[in-house]
Amino acid sequence: MALRDCPGCGKMISDKAERCPHCGVDPRKARENVAPEQKPVEATTAYSPKGANNGRGGKKKLWLILVPLILIGIGVAIWVPVYQHKKAEEQARIEQMRQDSIAAVEAELARIEQLRQDSIWMNFTSPDLTFFELKGHVKSVEGDISDIGEHPTLKNKIEFDENGGAKITTKGSINTEDCGKETWSIKRDANGKISNISYHNLEGLMCGTPSVSYIWNDGKIVKKKLRGLLEVGNDNLSYNENGDLEQRIGSGYAADVTWDWKNRYTDYVFDENGNWISRKRDSKTDSKTQKRVITYYDRQ
Repeated sequence: MALRDCPGCGKMISDKAERCPHCGVDPRKARENVAPEQKPVEATTAYSPKGANNGRGGKKKLWLILVPLILIGIGVAIWVPVYQHKKAEEQARIEQMRQDSIAAVEAELARIEQLRQDSIWMNFTSPDLTFFELKGHVKSVEGDISDIGEHPTLKNKIEFDENGGAKITTKGSINTEDCGKETWSIKRDANGKISNISYHNLEGLMCGTPSVSYIWNDGKIVKKKLRGLLEVGNDNLSYNENGDLEQRIGSGYAADVTWDWKNRYTDYVFDENGNWISRKRDSKTDSKTQKRVITYYDRQ
């Protein structure tokens, strides 16, 4: 006979006993009613209850979700600064283009304004400047001054004020080599243009040219009329497309003598303000290079 534990009270009883003498439990029935989870498990069993691996499977699914999210987060973290940097560069480039465009427009406007001011300066004119074949803010001219307008006393140099007025007197007298003393006077029309220079010789009516009249058209002198007691003459003046004297044709007579002439003007050389400083004059009897020196007022 062997002893064993009672399934009811746990005391030692005979393995042949039908009931426990201590608690009255039938050891055989008590063993049959033991819950499956209470039955001993053989050491060699490799089985694990259903769902025993749920922890590892859940973690795997979680990583499958987290890894893409982490990668996306890293990508966003890298892309956002790059995008912002490129956006800032693009905005800076656009702003620089805008500033460059503004600067270019301002430079062009300044250039145009300078050209306008230069044009105004160079093309400044007055009747007296035109009379002596000049334009611009001329201060003085000397040398071969002009073949159009002549002044009886200022043959080699004439000065002008800042308004373009010639510093000449309207009345005076001169001593001539052949005819002695002559008086003269200048007349202007309503527009301030010199229209007539009259002479009077006190020692004889046969000397001198009593009157020179100037005919203007479109801001230019186109004709000179010489009238005296025994002398008559006419000069007709023509200009090239740039407004420079091109030809001077004249004819006249005194007593029983007649004459005619034709002067052509070529080979012009101009200064930076557009006034001629050298030109060639060809006539029937001679050829001459005329030269003159021009000074200007300083720009304000």
